[in-house]
Amino acid sequence: MRTPRRLVGAVIVILVWTSVAVAGPTALPSNIIRADAPLTGEQRQIVEQFVQSYMDQLVRLDSTDFEVAQAQRHLSDPMRNPNASALFIEMYVPRVANQLPKALNSSSRPIVRLNAMIVAASLAEGFSVVTEPPTILGTSGLVRVIEIGLTDPDAYVRYWAAKAVGRRKTYQAIDEADQRKLLAALRTAAGHETWALALQQDFLGMNKLTIAEADDAVLNVLDQRVAIIAATPDQSLVGDYEGMYQLFRKMVQAQDNPHTQQVNQRSARVLYFYLSVLADSLGRGTLSQENVETCKQVILLADQWLPHFCQAGPPPGLLKSSVEKEDWSALQRQVQQWPAPLKKTFGFTDADLQIPTSAFDSN
Repeated sequence: MRTPRRLVGAVIVILVWTSVAVAGPTALPSNIIRADAPLTGEQRQIVEQFVQSYMDQLVRLDSTDFEVAQAQRHLSDPMRNPNASALFIEMYVPRVANQLPKALNSSSRPIVRLNAMIVAASLAEGFSVVTEPPTILGTSGLVRVIEIGLTDPDAYVRYWAAKAVGRRKTYQAIDEADQRKLLAALRTAAGHETWALALQQDFLGMNKLTIAEADDAVLNVLDQRVAIIAATPDQSLVGDYEGMYQLFRKMVQAQDNPHTQQVNQRSARVLYFYLSVLADSLGRGTLSQENVETCKQVILLADQWLPHFCQAGPPPGLLKSSVEKEDWSALQRQVQQWPAPLKKTFGFTDADLQIPTSAFDSN
């Protein structure tokens, strides 16, 4: 898949400065980053000055793109230090996070907002090493930063906002109220996202959350996506694939209970929806070759997982030969073998198996 030129340019600006010598303080002292005791007043002042200096450089109107990227790197680097202590991280993250909304809300320059969200992603990832109290993620200001980033008009800023959620190793210790805020923001962003790679990150973020509502949110977005794909078939499905794959992998490991049973039932239905829509789209022969390939990946994923959720149906591998041969007529016939076992297993009606015709048809 081709990477948009503007993203390539942004990445070059973000990374190239590392090989160039620059003036000014380029790093915090190691004894502060590795602190094993509460920081002294003098050490805190050093951190405050460091953060303020590079936050000012990040948002300053006359900062060049190079200087914006440089500021991002300086602010992110302490969180990438493998020796950073929990005491340092707990002090550093809120001081940076609480200033990032200014960059996101006040700057008309996408490069500034993009680099602010990259800083936020580094904070979220680095914060994972801390066994923090459940509420510290919200009080650090990071949740608000991510919420703002997910509503940004620039797709690359939204991409990094969602990536900030997915970069965190675990959400087991995170307060459910904070997780619900993140889920609501991701769910809304995913429902309107038009760039497949940003949608992919939305799904990765939602699937990282540990609250039960996250599974339903992923399925709600997939239901919406079916209606969108039916209306405009020629689009990449890399985001859809990621959403399905991560959810289904999680469900296999989940304990059997009423929630997982409901998710499995809805998963079976959404897989059938995708198979029906994609088989029809491929049969029309109007998709670009690149999008044909992503359709194949989703169909093969459904061919693997639908028999897991509905064991009364055809066995795994039924669709593989038709996909490999690109025999779309055979594929359409094989997909139509699924309604009967789905109705038998889950009690679906004909109406339940009707493809959604708008983004809001499915619950």
